[in-house]
Amino acid sequence: FLLAWRGRPVLAGLAAGAATLVEYQAAAIVIALGAYLAFRGVRTLASFAAGAAPGIALLLAYNTIAFDAPWHFSYTYVSNGYVLAQAKGFFGVGAPKLFSTYEVFSGGAGLLVLSPVLTAAAVGLGLLARRYTAEVAVCAAVTAFFLVLNCGYFLPYGGVSPGPRFVIPALPFLAVGLGPAFARFP
Repeated sequence: FLLAWRGRPVLAGLAAGAATLVEYQAAAIVIALGAYLAFRGVRTLASFAAGAAPGIALLLAYNTIAFDAPWHFSYTYVSNGYVLAQAKGFFGVGAPKLFSTYEVFSGGAGLLVLSPVLTAAAVGLGLLARRYTAEVAVCAAVTAFFLVLNCGYFLPYGGVSPGPRFVIPALPFLAVGLGPAFARFP
């Protein structure tokens, strides 16, 4: 995101493609950054796409070699106690559930319990919104996407983990607000 913000779309694309290669959910970030860069012009978006292409091509090649088709992902082949739950919705993700939402935010290992500083980060994004409207929109959209994803997953903490692990890719986007929040409210 920082590379995209600073006008380095090819490098931003390389980083985004590499992230997608190792974490499928990062594709949502690729889409958000692509939308952000589209406002800077078709050439900028094309440069970003060219940068992202190698990582995405490697992922599709791996899927073809490992699972016989580029559109077959490893989550399709889960063979543990979660097979039935994983098969519901989109790889186990459905509409957010009230209990899951409680767990993600306020449960024993929820975000507000383990990382209350994230509240300050959200306030800081609000402080930045007037000056950096598009950038804050990206940060808010990525954060919201991963929160909804986690609240809709059949395991709120994503399995055995110390907290809602599927929110982790969004934390750098949310953390953009920490500096302004601490500067305004020391």
